[in-house]
Amino acid sequence: MYFVGLPFSPKYWELYRKRTTLPVWEYKDTFIDTLNKHQGLVLVGETGSGKTTQVSIYVSWLWKVLSVDCVQNVQFVVDFVMMITCIIALLLCD
Repeated sequence: MYFVGLPFSPKYWELYRKRTTLPVWEYKDTFIDTLNKHQGLVLVGETGSGKTTQVSIYVSWLWKVLSVDCVQNVQFVVDFVMMITCIIALLLCD
């Protein structure tokens, strides 16, 4: 009954049951709380954990939008992790 006021179909419930088994489901409220408090979120997780498909749904619920874009750039993540690692190393060595 989300957009059109009609009951959900059996296919919807089938997909819903699958979604609740994904690792990100357990953290749904944490994602929403974090996005309420901050402008962005860097999310790292295993392949197939639901990062792209499920978290974008949570964002659409939160901001009442129909479309959410996800960026998946491995090089960005590698660069970001390296930058943080260097900062930590500098702080520890100081």
